[in-house]
Amino acid sequence: MSGVVFDIAGFSLRDGPGIRTAVFLKGCPLRCVWCHNPESQNLAPELFFEPEKCAGCGKCRTVDCPVNFDRANCVGCGRCAAVCVYGARRIIGRRMTAAEVLAAVRRDVPFYGASGGMTLSGGEPLFQFDFALELLKLAAAEKIGTTVVETCGELPTEHLLAAAEYVELFYFDLKAADPGLHRRLTGRGNRTIIGNLEALAGTGARIKVRCPVIPGCNDAPAELEAVRRIVSGFGLGAVEFLPSNPAAAAKYAGLNRSYPAGSGRGSTFSGAADSSGAALTGPVSSPKRTDGSSGTPE
Repeated sequence: MSGVVFDIAGFSLRDGPGIRTAVFLKGCPLRCVWCHNPESQNLAPELFFEPEKCAGCGKCRTVDCPVNFDRANCVGCGRCAAVCVYGARRIIGRRMTAAEVLAAVRRDVPFYGASGGMTLSGGEPLFQFDFALELLKLAAAEKIGTTVVETCGELPTEHLLAAAEYVELFYFDLKAADPGLHRRLTGRGNRTIIGNLEALAGTGARIKVRCPVIPGCNDAPAELEAVRRIVSGFGLGAVEFLPSNPAAAAKYAGLNRSYPAGSGRGSTFSGAADSSGAALTGPVSSPKRTDGSSGTPE
């Protein structure tokens, strides 16, 4: 069994309880306008270019490029990246077997203690369902710490419930309560997501619901209160509201894409206001991940 992985972050402190190994899988059904990890959206490996590292040596131009160096049609073959000695060009995403991933995870086992373990993130880790389930089963069979899955909830219910048998904690994103708003912001409605949240809650699974607060997108007080009501109705307790991270915009340039949310500005929630000028209330929790390596919020 193999899948496409774009990062394995050892000694992670921001992707679940304790010290963790976070495995980031490519592929996601959503296209959030603020996505912090655009390199995770497409399943296929992709070229990432950092011009500030480029020395202009021209070695990349000596390879046999299948699209004649047309970046818009890049197929991620990796030939130019292979000869780039300065690291300006690199391929994000590589196919790995489940055994290879678990071998990387095992290196951190001595540090896990009672609460650490493996986190599957993305992208949407269950987008590669068979591969993700195999990883969870292997980790459970070897008793490799606790297992955490970070999910956007947009997936077949049967996949989510099958994975739940091997997951100790879900981080579940609910990005907007209003279906139309959710579709405008992510490209999909939220009917499946809310239905999956209810189904997962019905199993008694441990769930932490999170909502990224994006200025000018979903930060109206009425919208955030509606998110709270949905989650409360399923008996899941408080929602963790996450601040946006506009620094993620630099990733889009590296992928030769425009940033859908524009230049953005950081959300502090307690100081944000809706169109009427009414201030929002309540603190924003620190994000569970760094900008450089982790999955949702998408």
